[in-house]
Formats: sequence, structure tokens, C-alpha cells
Amino acid sequence: MSFCSFAFAFTFGDEHGQIDKIFRLTTTTEGDHKGRPYGEIMESSVLGMACFITDSISVKRLLCFTSFRNHLFLAFSLMDRSGITKATVAAVIAPDRSSRSTVLLTRRSVNPFKGCWCLPGGHIDAAETALAAVEREVAEETGLEFIDPLFLTYCDEIFPEYGFHAVAVCFYGIGHGTLRLMPDEVEQISWFPLHEALKLPLAFNHLQILQYYAQHLPQ
Repeated sequence: MSFCSFAFAFTFGDEHGQIDKIFRLTTTTEGDHKGRPYGEIMESSVLGMACFITDSISVKRLLCFTSFRNHLFLAFSLMDRSGITKATVAAVIAPDRSSRSTVLLTRRSVNPFKGCWCLPGGHIDAAETALAAVEREVAEETGLEFIDPLFLTYCDEIFPEYGFHAVAVCFYGIGHGTLRLMPDEVEQISWFPLHEALKLPLAFNHLQILQYYAQHLPQ
């Protein structure tokens, strides 16, 4: 059986970051497997690229051509380069109205900022209001009902190293119910006195949000 081989240098990415790998596709030219492709991940150091691979991939644009060991490589950018900034929400949650200086944080189990603490929140879905999004995200990540959320501030979150640009709309309110850990994205959840929360390693620009909250602490 003979083979023809061609290879691609891809940039894999999701909304959180840019991931680089080289992927070689080989197709057979004879026999029962004629035309059937198979793939092989090559050493990322070939083109000086090193990161990791995500699940969802969509080619956005062709960047350049290069070659290595008689293979032609096509370098693609797979990050979202449409120029549209994402909209997210973040929630500063207190256990009750008399304990506004206590806040709820979750510890991330996924990249980016894996292992860092953060405010509950996430992306605003299509045709969803910011208020509906923050109530949904709080329920999904903590199991709590977000009572009477009020607008607090907004925060620009621009992290070129992760290919991440979002505007976070921030709310504060009361969490009602029983805490329930959501292990898909969160490895730990806990209440913190505000002065302790401000000293923790916080994801995104959540330190900035908590500092603003501390300066404008609702009475």
C-alpha cells in the first residue's frame, strides 16, 4: 500500500485561548483504504509552537505557508478573529443583607486561570438579557437563587495571551438556597470575608470588581 502525506500547522483555540499544534493528515492511495485519511499529531517544536488542544475547532483564516522535511505546512488561525467582543456577567453574592462584607467565590477547574478563585458568572447566551444570564449562571455554578440582583459596574477583560476579550457586566445581590458544587468548571466553592477575598489569586479582572464593591459596599 502506498501513501501520500501532507501536513498542516494549526492554531487551535476556543474563547479562552490560543493553542498550537502541528497535525499531519495522510491518505492511502491503494487498496481497501484508498482515500481514507488518518491523522498524526507531530512534535509541536517543529515550528516552535507549544500549547494544548481544545475540543471545538473552526478554521478562520489562512496565515502562511512553510515547509519541513519535504512536507508542506499550512498555518491557520482558528481563534475567533471576527473582532466581536464577548459579553459576560459576574455576580458578587452575599449570604444575606446583614452580611454584605461576605462574598461567595468559586475555584476554577478549567483554563484559563485554572486553580484561581473567581466570582460566579459566565457568557451571555444569544437572545438572553444580562440579568437573566447572571441569574442562570449563579444557579448553574452554585445551586443558589440570586435574589434581587442589582447592577454594580462593568469591567473590561482583555487577555491577549488567552485570545480573550470580553466586557463583564457585574451585579450584586443575595444568594438563597443550598450551595451545590458544579464539578464541570468548579472544583471548590466557599464564602469569604471580603478582606480575605481581596488577597486571594483571582481570575480575570475579578480583583478589580471586588475592589470596586468594597469601595461602594451597599448598606
